[in-house]
Amino acid sequence: MKLMIRVVSILTISTLIFLCLFNIKFSVKKVGEYSMSPSLSINDIALFEKGDHELKRFDIVLMKQNSTYSIRRVIGLPGENIRYKNDILYVNGKEQSELFIRKEISESELAGGFFTEDFTLYDLINKMEIPNNQYLVLNDNRFFKNDSRRYGLIESSDIKGVLKSNFSII
Repeated sequence: MKLMIRVVSILTISTLIFLCLFNIKFSVKKVGEYSMSPSLSINDIALFEKGDHELKRFDIVLMKQNSTYSIRRVIGLPGENIRYKNDILYVNGKEQSELFIRKEISESELAGGFFTEDFTLYDLINKMEIPNNQYLVLNDNRFFKNDSRRYGLIESSDIKGVLKSNFSII
């Protein structure tokens, strides 16, 4: 009986230590909206690595604004000029492929429209370049405009993690 209590105690303590360390390094969020569809579906579980990261274009990030967490995709990096024209992303005048929404762009084109409305960085923030420590983020589901097109650029300090993995629970 004493051995059993000891084993249970060791397992409990080990589990608590693991959970504490996991919580320091990672954040787990349930996707609660369609804004990142098709990349992330509602009710998906997303694992974000916390800490400072050198963000890359198209990283999916967990961000916190005020007390609200959101998931968005990094489109524009500091020092860049961003423009969308006829569903094409231009970064510093060079065309960039957005393979993660290729199907949605094609479907919009077949329907005679565009998946991403035309805009320039200047339209959003009256500047030609994204300032240091700021990022332009968009939803993958471009019909939901609750992203940089609505609230402007986000500060690097608002980014709480970078997506490492996601899975569906249903």
